[in-house]
Amino acid sequence: AITWRASAVFDWTNDISSYATVSTGYRPGGPQLGNIQLVRTSPSPDDIVTDQSVLSFEPEQVTNYEAGIKGFLFDRRASFAFSAFWMDWEDVQFLVIDEFTGQTFTGNAEAEAKGIEVETQANITEGLSISLAASYLDTEVLDIGNGDPNDPRVGQPLPHAPKLSAAGIVSYERLLIQDV
Repeated sequence: AITWRASAVFDWTNDISSYATVSTGYRPGGPQLGNIQLVRTSPSPDDIVTDQSVLSFEPEQVTNYEAGIKGFLFDRRASFAFSAFWMDWEDVQFLVIDEFTGQTFTGNAEAEAKGIEVETQANITEGLSISLAASYLDTEVLDIGNGDPNDPRVGQPLPHAPKLSAAGIVSYERLLIQDV
């Protein structure tokens, strides 16, 4: 697969710049691991069908659009970054658990994600620094790939994608022993 990236950067000053990026990504598809041959369509054993579509999964492709601003303040003793992004997934790979058989396999869906990220770092005093980061992420499954527009997973967020996340670090460094 061919992936690509295009970026533009504009320097407003020596300490502040903005950027815009468009990029693509790819993760190969492949055969299912394990021995998946049957899929139940209901709890009744009479409704077991062979579904060839679950024997392999499609490659995942994503297009990412991102723009942001970053820079330095206070004689470069502090830095900041803010970005907004939108990701358009085709055939995103996700784990499916057949509710009737308990078998797991990889499925494909169409999905999107959009969000913002902000981070800052400051050197407060000699040896003391603080870093903070936060993000907001909104994901949505657009199509599950099974032809059913009423599938309850459509319109739901992607699994394991937290809506809010944050991190903080306080670091203090001090020389305890000088060279003797």
